[in-house]
Amino acid sequence: MMEEVKEKEKLPEGWRRVRLGEVTCERVCRYYQIKQINETPVLTSSRKGIFRQEEYFNRIVASQELSKYKIAKHGDIVFRTMSDDGIFVFNLLDKFEFGIVSPAYSVFYGKEGKIEIKFLFYYLNSGSLNLQIYKSIQGTTRTSLKYSNISNFFISLPPLPEQRKIAEILETIDNAIEKTDQIIEKYKRIKQGLMQELLTKGINENGQIRSEKTHKFKDSPLGRIPEEWEVVRFRDICKVRQGLQIAIVKRFKEPGPKRYVYITIQYLNLKNKEKDAEYIQNPPKSVICEKDDLLMTRTGNTGIVITDVEGVFHNNFFLVNYDKREIDKMYLFYYLNLCWIQEKIKALAGTTTIPDLNHDDFYSLIFLKPLIPEQQRIASILSQIDEVIEKEQNYKQKLERIKQGLMEDLLTGNVRVNCLIEGKGSEC
Repeated sequence: MMEEVKEKEKLPEGWRRVRLGEVTCERVCRYYQIKQINETPVLTSSRKGIFRQEEYFNRIVASQELSKYKIAKHGDIVFRTMSDDGIFVFNLLDKFEFGIVSPAYSVFYGKEGKIEIKFLFYYLNSGSLNLQIYKSIQGTTRTSLKYSNISNFFISLPPLPEQRKIAEILETIDNAIEKTDQIIEKYKRIKQGLMQELLTKGINENGQIRSEKTHKFKDSPLGRIPEEWEVVRFRDICKVRQGLQIAIVKRFKEPGPKRYVYITIQYLNLKNKEKDAEYIQNPPKSVICEKDDLLMTRTGNTGIVITDVEGVFHNNFFLVNYDKREIDKMYLFYYLNLCWIQEKIKALAGTTTIPDLNHDDFYSLIFLKPLIPEQQRIASILSQIDEVIEKEQNYKQKLERIKQGLMEDLLTGNVRVNCLIEGKGSEC
């Protein structure tokens, strides 16, 4: 099979096909073989990169017996050898000089002068090896892939200078994506802080957050709040109704007359909603939601709040009916997303296999109710931050599409970068 892979594809000029094992070596050193016992970080290789274990899980999950943990050094590639879905992610250790990883990972490095390790990192994650991985993985429910498997895979290599230039170009895009991620996280932190302030202190007509130095406050079950705010329960301001669970055989794959999109958690996660949505025909009016309605998940991953969707909503959702003369939709949306409200919702839903929030528990939640003009001012400020976050997220998606296109072109040799290499005069 490997020989077929080797011979099938014609290589760009100057490129060569080699086995991965010819240009890499497995790192087999174990923790007990080194001296820096108390200084070595325990690392986790996830689908988002390599992190300190205590930072990724917010706790140490490693066993106390670390002697069989594997050594990983700066510039090594680390990947988890087991997968529940057949997807394997290869991570480059570039943020740490040294660390140890679970025996459940494989660790390997590039032979000096044979391969540019960052090129290999991008190549491994480009999908170029998917067919070889698919034919090599072992197991059914959980699949296994080890270095001994991939060392026999064939990879296509340009000359070293071209490898370095390709890696440099892709790394530049990655740096831009990482910087955008940092901006997004910064605005999310700002938003959380503002939500805490605005939804407990409010904002006056001049756009200033209220203060007890200039405004009268009163005690409430949720702390000090502006004197004119009402403290009510959700039962006082809304009614909720559940959606409908539709059998698969009664769902349609194509839109049509009197058919509505079926809104499920799976639907929310679809990348191509127009193509992959399911439809329900002739549903009862009680399970149809409009764009101005507000939905919240009541079972499973409880507390997800969405709006601006139209269709038939699943039984896992509550539709929240409220008096639009008294309650601003976006104020209610942000209020339900407050950290302590989310924590309370999850606590009320329980910690069973499938958490379930019932009507009475939802109605028992406390709601802080300013007059609607102030609700609208609060929602307007938070919406502006959401617009900035959405703009940055769209920019990140654009960068990721650019990166994907570059990987497809550069890592196959469809587009050459020789003209960008110092001392080279050939055309790209």
